[in-house]
Amino acid sequence: MDEDIFAIVEKIKDTTGQPILKERANAPDNYTLFGYPVELSEVMNDISADAVDTPFIVFGSFTYFYLGVRKAKTAEIGLNGTNFSESKKTLKVTERIAGVNVIPEAFAVLKTAAA
Repeated sequence: MDEDIFAIVEKIKDTTGQPILKERANAPDNYTLFGYPVELSEVMNDISADAVDTPFIVFGSFTYFYLGVRKAKTAEIGLNGTNFSESKKTLKVTERIAGVNVIPEAFAVLKTAAA
């Protein structure tokens, strides 16, 4: 979830008045939601994303999400004509990875409601 969404969820309490988001005692700034670790991500939609069906929280077990290498890591040394005269050295490293959700039921996606 995004930091703005986190700030909203941080204020939500359960039926006993306890916050649903809890900070781990042994790891400050490390939170759990219903006992599961929380990861903040700047690529998730924030509070300003209000289009219908916009996902803003993914809840589940990432043990069922597999990552794989699509293209091995490569490195290129920049040899622009002006690099040597300007004392510049450049290095470009790329790697392509992909992810797949192997058990869709392992995740719940919270989305904005229909208008």
